[in-house]
Amino acid sequence: MKKLFTNKLFYTIIGAIAGFLYWKFDGCTSGSCAIRQDWFLSTMWGAMIGWMVSGLFLGCGCYGNSCDITNKSDSNNNNKTEEK
Repeated sequence: MKKLFTNKLFYTIIGAIAGFLYWKFDGCTSGSCAIRQDWFLSTMWGAMIGWMVSGLFLGCGCYGNSCDITNKSDSNNNNKTEEK
């Protein structure tokens, strides 16, 4: 179950469901609302927001100590200047 919450697809699907429910219960009946008038657009916007929110919780995709955020090209350049 813990692995499910570390998957971006999970948040995207939850966002899509939320977008569809937003259209279903608060949709635009007048037709002047660009996003809310069509269920497809509302669902896609919800999915996109869910995907973006997953980045807040999951970060760059580095879990535990397996992520090296140092720039290897800079460290190689520093080593070359120290050797001279």
